[in-house]
Amino acid sequence: MFTEVGYRSRTGSSAQPWYEGSDGTVDLEEQRRGFAAFRRTWTTPAKDLPPSPLDGVYIWNWYGYGGPASIGYTPRGKPAVDEIKALLQEL
Repeated sequence: MFTEVGYRSRTGSSAQPWYEGSDGTVDLEEQRRGFAAFRRTWTTPAKDLPPSPLDGVYIWNWYGYGGPASIGYTPRGKPAVDEIKALLQEL
């Protein structure tokens, strides 16, 4: 079980996922790509390896305001939700 995974919908968030400053430019695609990479890493079978041991994940800051104008961590109301849904279906 991953106890925390999250990416801000802000340009540069993949390079500095810990940065919580209020500055930055909204980048919904960067957040979506972060969740897509996490999903591919944990659900794509590797050659000669057993299935992924991942049984669940907590999405960091799901409860935030969300929406396409937010640079925050919440994926609510953003394209990243589709990646999270796909992840949960593949686990």
